[in-house]
Amino acid sequence: MPKKKPKIRSDKQKKKVLLRGNKRSTVSSMPGPGRIAPAFSPVWRKKFKEASIYIRKIKNLSVPVEDFADDLLEWMRKPKCSYEPYAALVKMSLGIRYHRRRGGSETWSKIVPRLEKLTEIADDRGSNFAIIIMHESMGHRYLDLWLETGDDEYEKKVKMSYLAAYDAAVAGKFGKNIDSSIFWLAAAYERAGRYKEARKYYCKVAAAGSHFSQGLHMRKIRAAKERCKCKDIAQLKPVMKVV
Repeated sequence: MPKKKPKIRSDKQKKKVLLRGNKRSTVSSMPGPGRIAPAFSPVWRKKFKEASIYIRKIKNLSVPVEDFADDLLEWMRKPKCSYEPYAALVKMSLGIRYHRRRGGSETWSKIVPRLEKLTEIADDRGSNFAIIIMHESMGHRYLDLWLETGDDEYEKKVKMSYLAAYDAAVAGKFGKNIDSSIFWLAAAYERAGRYKEARKYYCKVAAAGSHFSQGLHMRKIRAAKERCKCKDIAQLKPVMKVV
C-alpha cells in the first residue's frame, strides 16, 4: 500500500492555532497610521523572519544592545502587518512561543535587563508604535514575575508599563492599544486578587467603549463591561490570560 502523505496544516488551520480560532483577527487595516497586511500574508511572514534576527541578537549576551537598538527601532517604527511579529520580540527572547511557555522565569535574569535597556532607548528615540510594543510586552512579563514572587516592585513596573503603552497609543492614535493597554492592567490586578483596582480600570475601558472592531478585541470590551457592572469580580469566570 502506498504510504499516506504527511498531514500539512493549511494557512487557515494555522490561523486557528495562532489566533485561537478567531478568523476575524486577520484584518487588513487597524487603527493607527496607514493600512497593514493581515496575518499569514507574505509581508507578515517576512516580518517574522526579520524578528527572528533581532531575537537572536537580544539573546546573544556578547552583542551590546546599543549595537542593534536603532536598527530595531527603525524596523518597528510603523506596523506593516498584524502585530504578532513585533510582539514576538520580547516573549520569544524569553523562550515563550505562541501559547506555550518554555521553562520558568528563573531563566530570564540575563535577558530582562537587555529588554529593559531596549525599552529605555525606545522611550528616548523610538516611535509611538515601538513604545507601545515594548511597554505592553514588558508589562505582560512583569506580571509573570509579580505573580511568581509577590514583589510589589514588579506591581509598580506592571502599572508603569501598561500606562506608558496607553499614553503612546493615545499619542499615536492606535485605537486597539488604547483599549488593550488598560484592559491588560485591569486583568493584571484581577489575576493578583486586587479586585478594587481591577474594577477601576475595567470601568475605564467600559466607559470609553471600543476604539477597534475585531472579534478577539471585542471579547476584551465585553469582559470589561461585565466586570465593571459586577460588584464581586472574584465570582466571575477568570479573565483571559496573555501568554
